[in-house]
Amino acid sequence: MEIHQSTSQGVTIMALIGRLDTNSTSAFEENCTTWMARSIILDMSRLEYISSSGLRVLLQMKRDCANKNIPIVIAGSYGSVDRVIRVSGFENIFPRYPSVEDALQAVAAGSA
Repeated sequence: MEIHQSTSQGVTIMALIGRLDTNSTSAFEENCTTWMARSIILDMSRLEYISSSGLRVLLQMKRDCANKNIPIVIAGSYGSVDRVIRVSGFENIFPRYPSVEDALQAVAAGSA
């Protein structure tokens, strides 16, 4: 899995590319510990697969961000990744937006 980090309007955008599974979760967790952000958007538009271990690391991220009062949202989940997010109930845990632009607007407005 590749992780591309950028910033827009003071919001950290993490583009997840490839597969978030058992083989990539430890690298993803290590990357997450370095984030210093006031808001985070997880761009899943190019994420091809997410496993239960990927969901676990997302849940831990959500908890860590909540403890620091950092909003974290999902943008652009499609196909099988979107189905896993919905079926697992994560759509009730993470605010979701169809695109990074929509997520940026919501975060900037404080509605995320």
